Amino acid sequence: MFRLIYVSTANDGLTETDLSDILKEATATNSRHGITGVLLFNGLNFLQMLEGMQRDVLDVFNRIVRDTRHTSVVTVLQEAAEARVFPDWSMQLKTRPSTANPDFASGTDFSDVMNRAMPDHLSRVFGNFDTLKG
Repeated sequence: MFRLIYVSTANDGLTETDLSDILKEATATNSRHGITGVLLFNGLNFLQMLEGMQRDVLDVFNRIVRDTRHTSVVTVLQEAAEARVFPDWSMQLKTRPSTANPDFASGTDFSDVMNRAMPDHLSRVFGNFDTLKG
């Protein structure tokens, strides 16, 4: 099992429809490749964790990097993993309301992600992202 986390910045003009499209595409692709994970969006930035076989995760990540709906993709973590953190999610999108971007005034908090059992270093990565103001 392999795990990858990245952060990126949404391009100007990203819409709720774009987010819905991203989720549909990710769910379909990940289901086909046995990948699980989560995508967080705070109104300006994304954080995504992908879990699966290393080759499959890296193939999907290479497609994600080329997606024009975001920029400045930075890999935060790549590691071998003993177990999945999100075994029941081929992909979940969690958005938080953004004061900086009024187009994304709706959403939820990230508590169902933050409350998952996960190694401490992953909790810190998600916790740090949760403190960013979108």
